[in-house]
Amino acid sequence: MNCQECEENIWVYVELSSAEKAGLNSHMQTCADCRRLYEEMQAVSQILKQATPIIPEPKNAAALTNRIMDALPPQNQSWKNHLLDVLDNVWLQNSLRLASMILIVLFIWENLPDSNQLTKHFPRGKVVVLNSVAFIKKYDEIRNTPKKVTYYQRYQKVKKFTINSIQ
Repeated sequence: MNCQECEENIWVYVELSSAEKAGLNSHMQTCADCRRLYEEMQAVSQILKQATPIIPEPKNAAALTNRIMDALPPQNQSWKNHLLDVLDNVWLQNSLRLASMILIVLFIWENLPDSNQLTKHFPRGKVVVLNSVAFIKKYDEIRNTPKKVTYYQRYQKVKKFTINSIQ
């Protein structure tokens, strides 16, 4: 094997068969120039293996992305995704929160004990509705009780009086 063949084989050393590698190694033992070239190639190979790969970036990545996205055909959005996009609006979320709070307040106000809403919903001919607050107010008017006593305290007093009178 001459130096020119050896030099060509050094460049493709990893692709050589075992017989070609043996012939190359025997030539490098006798030729100092080929051995030096082989050692330099091994050093360069080691440096390249240790180096981290550099990923090239385009000069204006955002513009490239925008051009690619603009070139894509528009997708038809499903109604579920469209609804989720609409509900993602902050103003809509806050207005729905406000509406739900108003409904909760109205529900609580409707169910307060001193509200006379039950008489509006049920006809008096078929249902008997006991409105304890109205009863206590009438009882207080008849008995001339002082106004410092709350209706709940009066309710408890009337309830106790009624239970005692029944027994």
